[in-house]
Amino acid sequence: MLPLRPFGNTGLQVTALAVGLAPLGSMPETFGYEVSVDQALATMHAIFRSPINFLDTAASYSDGESERRIGLALREYG
Repeated sequence: MLPLRPFGNTGLQVTALAVGLAPLGSMPETFGYEVSVDQALATMHAIFRSPINFLDTAASYSDGESERRIGLALREYG
């Protein structure tokens, strides 16, 4: 089990390990490789099955494509 830490003053607890999701939006000019929608969804499903509950994302990653793919994964996963 991953240790939990307070998330600021929100009262929420997050895992001490976060996952950075910038690559999910497929930014080959930054990371040197493409990420297909299927790869992004598989990655998110693996994260959902893991103990990690701290996801690092921002709309500036690939003009929001990361977040769109996260939304697709959330809809699929339920």
